[in-house]
Amino acid sequence: MSNLFDPTPGQDYGLCKTCNKPIPTEDDKGKHWAGDGEGHSISILNQSRADRIERHIQQEIEDALQSAFSAIDDYLVRGHFTEEEVTKAMQTIHFEVDDGWREYSNE
Repeated sequence: MSNLFDPTPGQDYGLCKTCNKPIPTEDDKGKHWAGDGEGHSISILNQSRADRIERHIQQEIEDALQSAFSAIDDYLVRGHFTEEEVTKAMQTIHFEVDDGWREYSNE
């Protein structure tokens, strides 16, 4: 497995912007808030692997949607369908991303 999305070794997870205290791990964030840091704002400097992967996948899907919307808009501008037809067609789409991935990855 690749380490592309791994956190940077030796770097703190975050920094409390309120008291300027380093937050070594994600677990320490919760401990800080539960202790003397209730209500403090924490800047995340070194996200977990799971958070990095989640952000990357969300961005890929958002980019794909923007590309699809652009293509649909091109058809709309050329008069191939109306805004109302687009809206009605969009309302019929019931797609769960995780189901789509499972179908794609099992092909």
